[in-house]
Amino acid sequence: MSENPTSADNQQERIFSQFAQSKNFPWYLTGFVDGEGSFCISIKKHPTAKFGWQIDPSFYLYQHEKNKWILELAAKHFGRGGIHRKTSPYNVFTYAVHGMRNMREVIIPFFQKYPLLVKHETFTLFTSAVELMHTKAHYDWKGFQKIVSIAFDLNQMGKGRKWTMDRIVKRYSSETERRTLLQKAKG
Repeated sequence: MSENPTSADNQQERIFSQFAQSKNFPWYLTGFVDGEGSFCISIKKHPTAKFGWQIDPSFYLYQHEKNKWILELAAKHFGRGGIHRKTSPYNVFTYAVHGMRNMREVIIPFFQKYPLLVKHETFTLFTSAVELMHTKAHYDWKGFQKIVSIAFDLNQMGKGRKWTMDRIVKRYSSETERRTLLQKAKG
């Protein structure tokens, strides 16, 4: 093997690039996601959304900058999403795929065909949330609450989330109550 690290890195890339074309690559990718991936339901304030919050399913895969090419292989395989550098830690890149359509057409079918081991339960919860969204359950208050609950279950009760589940749910509830009282007062 060459003493030149760049040459060794290029050799490793060539080996993995060939592997990406093999029938075993999907299983490798599944194992990689089990260790370095995540499934998330993001909840963001949005003034025109029915309950004041936009819900968006996402799939993420992380890797140190020296192995960014692995993320590029995943992106090529899935044919969706993009790669960007994280702000902290700065030496990590993220491959991200967003949106219900991408989840239903590409991500979910892939992991149904090549099942995860470690993240199987998380994937099952994630899939149930995406299916609820597909049936437009998030436009109904009870369905919205169920999806929010699943979103918080996906990442250890909201660890790292900007908003608490109570804040998301109560904010709408109290706003609805306020509007109802105003309507009654006007009527």
